[in-house]
Amino acid sequence: MSSVFDKPLQSSPVPGPSKLFAQLNTSAASHFGPPLHRQLLSQSAHEQLDCLLFQFLPAEIRGQIFALVLVDYEDPAAARQYSKDTCWTRPSYASPRKTDTALLQTCRSIYKETWFLPFVLKEQTHWITGHDRAPPEYDLQKAKRSLRQCVNEIKRDHEEKVVEIDSLRIFTQMFMLEDDKLAEFLEQFPDLSFRRLFITIRHADFWFWEDDEPLRFEGEWIPRVCRALPPTVREVIIEMETVKRKSMQLDDIANQMGQRWHFRTKDGKALFADSTANSHEVSSWQGSSIWHRQRWVRDEISNGIIEYYVGSVRFKPRHVVERAGGTVSDEALGAAASEEFVKGVHMKLHLPNRAIVLHVNVAGE
Repeated sequence: MSSVFDKPLQSSPVPGPSKLFAQLNTSAASHFGPPLHRQLLSQSAHEQLDCLLFQFLPAEIRGQIFALVLVDYEDPAAARQYSKDTCWTRPSYASPRKTDTALLQTCRSIYKETWFLPFVLKEQTHWITGHDRAPPEYDLQKAKRSLRQCVNEIKRDHEEKVVEIDSLRIFTQMFMLEDDKLAEFLEQFPDLSFRRLFITIRHADFWFWEDDEPLRFEGEWIPRVCRALPPTVREVIIEMETVKRKSMQLDDIANQMGQRWHFRTKDGKALFADSTANSHEVSSWQGSSIWHRQRWVRDEISNGIIEYYVGSVRFKPRHVVERAGGTVSDEALGAAASEEFVKGVHMKLHLPNRAIVLHVNVAGE
């Protein structure tokens, strides 16, 4: 997949993953026989009798070493930096991420053990948003085709039914999330397993952020997403961002989320958040106040600068939450005990806390 792997040196005797995946169906090799990488994998490698790496280290240890070498990172090249006046430029996403594949160019033995690792190790990041809210090189439909191609290739060469990666991160707008676009994405890849799912809602992804409306987060999209969550999922992280002056609103939404929501994988394993008040992770960062050639003076803390406030709610197995000293709410446990998700007010996180308001009204009648 061209967006996943960095192009190898032209002098390399062994193709890197960028060339390997981007040209699977368009290169000359695909017209006259198997793709080049598959030809390489079908040939015997040198025994490496003089190589200490292969003679004394088991494959598991070699794999850990190779994984450290092949971790992805932000491209430091000045020409690759995103404009600061966009909604996709943020910490860890100041430029496209890349993977150095020089390791794959050393010998056929290493290539056979590592050719798929840049894809498996890289956090799969996708933007289920409008075109103006994703990096210029990203196209959702092309990204899905490339992802399908990669998964199929790895399954074929490893003779596996599924491909397992560490994490999947989705940047999405609220209206697309509520319109089940995340669920539709996951349903297209039932053979892609992951351990962690990050769902990121940025300041400009909330409903009517332009009008400065109070934050809200409705969860009727959760049941369909859960039906597509692979059994390998150990954690779902919902990351929400707003401007600093609305930090108390975000904290309120996060507390409601921890109290009421839960996730479950397709095999029925429930994931809960710590319901202890203000137990969610928080951080902040500063960025440009200009977007779409408009300056949002309303939210500035200084000339041209907005301070963003980020809160993350993590959903994990109950024993993991409690072992860390957290508490799972009775409300979330009760909802998880039901065979089916029950849609209702508990899925809608509003300000003020609508569930509390309803409770007060009923009690006063």
